[in-house]
Amino acid sequence: MLIVIICLSIALVISAITISNLLDKNTTLRTELDSAKKVVVKEKEIFDIMPGDTGIIKDYGIVNTNPKRDPVKIEYKVTYEVTILEVSKDSVKVTATDFSSFDLYPRDPNNRPSIINFMKEKWIDKRIVEIVVDQKKIRDRKLSELGIE
Repeated sequence: MLIVIICLSIALVISAITISNLLDKNTTLRTELDSAKKVVVKEKEIFDIMPGDTGIIKDYGIVNTNPKRDPVKIEYKVTYEVTILEVSKDSVKVTATDFSSFDLYPRDPNNRPSIINFMKEKWIDKRIVEIVVDQKKIRDRKLSELGIE
């Protein structure tokens, strides 16, 4: 009986030490996460989406339906290069300037104009547009931070 009590006491002490170590690590990780979130928010503010910017929409899924064709329904994905026309809180209005794809249907030159026209002045969720950050964009942001337009 005495041996069982001693074993349980040792297990209780080990558990208490382990819990204390885990709580310390949890606090450290939360602090690191908070500081990383602040850095991400600051970078998003620096390179916020603005009209005139160039962006990429990766793997945008399209379904082309034509009852006069066999197969009637063709599904494919394209990666669009777009110009930002307008910006709202959750979405952006874009116009496609170019696209690329590994699927067969979009690579046909006869289908190219219709695929480009599909993304003319279209509102898209802001989260799927990746902004192309070039030297001009970096320069413009630095000038705007200094108050020079």
